[in-house]
Amino acid sequence: MSSTNLSISVKNNDDYVVVSLNGKIEDRYYNLFLKKLQDVLFLGHQNIFIDFSELQFISSLGIGAVMEARNYTMGHGGKFILIGLKNQIQQVFDLIGLLKHLDVCATLDEAVSRIYPQTSV
Repeated sequence: MSSTNLSISVKNNDDYVVVSLNGKIEDRYYNLFLKKLQDVLFLGHQNIFIDFSELQFISSLGIGAVMEARNYTMGHGGKFILIGLKNQIQQVFDLIGLLKHLDVCATLDEAVSRIYPQTSV
């Protein structure tokens, strides 16, 4: 893990981008996290997946950044999906009443299936 205690990687695909988080989003790393999210948003990606599977902690500022990115993405017709939320982080989103406003998937495959829904014949 990097010396900042938070590492962020971005993988672009044709129809979506995955932002993977590793470590902790503490208040002191909020600007780093927000800048990375803004970079992704400003590049015009329509579907954004945030991979929380390696994240141990998120501060209230980090939650605010997630919600801002969600609102921006959905306001522009895209999908914003959280992947691999650990129980303790999912509970935080639930306790503050935000979980019901988020699309959460266990895996990347499940998230991808949300942008390519199966059509019945």
